[in-house]
Amino acid sequence: LAEIARVAYKRATGARGLRSILERVMLEIMFETPLLKGDKKSYRITKPMVQSRLVGMDSEVDQRRIA
Repeated sequence: LAEIARVAYKRATGARGLRSILERVMLEIMFETPLLKGDKKSYRITKPMVQSRLVGMDSEVDQRRIA
């Protein structure tokens, strides 16, 4: 959570920007978790996971600002 907040703060984003960060991080999890079998009831999101899923997002934001 702290890493997600840090990224949102660094980008000076509002609620919509924060939502897009969370969606980027959670996208795979949202589709994979329902397919898991067994007792897995929770999913841990770590700082390295957040960082790896947000790679390239800054350049995507810059591209949209230019267009």
